[in-house]
Amino acid sequence: MRRILVLLFLLILPFASESLGQEPTNDQVKSFTDSCIKAIQSGNFDEAARFFHYPPNYSPEELEKDRNGVKLGLMEIIKLFGTVEKAEIVQRPVSFYHFTIGGGDTHYWQRNPQFIEVTYETTFSREGEGFVVFHVVRISKRFELRSAAFGIPIESPNAKERMEKIFLHMMDFMKSLKNGPEIKKM
Repeated sequence: MRRILVLLFLLILPFASESLGQEPTNDQVKSFTDSCIKAIQSGNFDEAARFFHYPPNYSPEELEKDRNGVKLGLMEIIKLFGTVEKAEIVQRPVSFYHFTIGGGDTHYWQRNPQFIEVTYETTFSREGEGFVVFHVVRISKRFELRSAAFGIPIESPNAKERMEKIFLHMMDFMKSLKNGPEIKKM
């Protein structure tokens, strides 16, 4: 009987360690964010919006509205920046002006402050050199995006002025979404 319990314990141990919140490896996170950047590069904004985390207490209507807002926000930001032509993970700290897109709201994320940051150095077809920074969460058992920031280096010519225009445009665009654009099924 004792051997059966020990064997049972040894068989259950690998599954238990995964469910106890084992720390993700860099390769797991990289694989996830590579999928995210590829969806954005290919213009598959439905798929990209599905990578984001949304509060679990959302009704189906709230979830659809927030996911649609993320999708439309990603589409609009890519119109402004241009397509992502190159994307490589960088480990160094970067300073950049940016606009961030994400699901949920400030109150929700204050209760869930932990995330992993992954920075891609990019080339945008319209804005040139820039960055896409993902904040990755693992609130459920899978990786999801808390947010995605799109920006240009501070030292880029006229960076502040360029980003101010983008920021104002995106704020107006996001405000128009709250005022009731048509929600498209995903």
